[in-house]
Amino acid sequence: MLRLFLLIMFLPFIKVHATSMVVSCNGEVEFLFDADQEMTLHELKQMIEEQTGVSVEQQYLLIEGQSFSKLKESEEFITFSVEKEKDANGDDPVRIYEKKVTEEEHKDIDYIVTTLGNASIPTIGWKADDLNKAGDRILHLHPFRFLEDVFTHDATIVAVKNIRDRSFSMPWKKFTKKQFKTLDTEAKRENIDQYVSAFAESLIIDENLSQQERNAEKKKIMKWIESPIKKRKWKKLLNNLIDNIKRPGNPDGYDF
Repeated sequence: MLRLFLLIMFLPFIKVHATSMVVSCNGEVEFLFDADQEMTLHELKQMIEEQTGVSVEQQYLLIEGQSFSKLKESEEFITFSVEKEKDANGDDPVRIYEKKVTEEEHKDIDYIVTTLGNASIPTIGWKADDLNKAGDRILHLHPFRFLEDVFTHDATIVAVKNIRDRSFSMPWKKFTKKQFKTLDTEAKRENIDQYVSAFAESLIIDENLSQQERNAEKKKIMKWIESPIKKRKWKKLLNNLIDNIKRPGNPDGYDF
């Protein structure tokens, strides 16, 4: 199933080329209504809310088999699946790349990465419960947003390298286990490849670069990330980022 996230700011009006629309909610509520009209995305979601009880804010529209833009006018039915975002403690939350990391989520990421990278092994063991709780709170983040946050802040750029290079492998295994799982999950949802270019752009730390310099920097970053992402080589992706992304203002070093 191909997941489609529609942004109101980019698609204020949608034309549904079908006589009817079948909507199912979490595989339980299913109904059919006339959709042969032009409506705003919000109006469509309001209609769905009235029938399913799933609020507009919690709706993420999925279209089976193909993207909305490729549906043909001649098709008689369009099937939407309306998913309700699961709690942060759920096993498989909806992850939306367009949702950026909040300040509170950044604090959790910083806590996890710096603890695993800089704290002693006994301390990591003592803080295991707090680390797990912090991990649960950011489980809903798109994996590219998580990596963007890690590799655009001094402390976590340093700490993530420390995690990898520690003689005791437990922190690295703990760090990569969930990260690789979410990358696999979103790849299977076809929720990865379309964001590679934007992800590369987000990793450009220096805000003083000219557009030409930014283009050159993005091209360099694409060389590090494009192939591993395409081949689903997540360990290679992470290693490339660790080996190549340096602290802003100190491009040749990691140590404070």
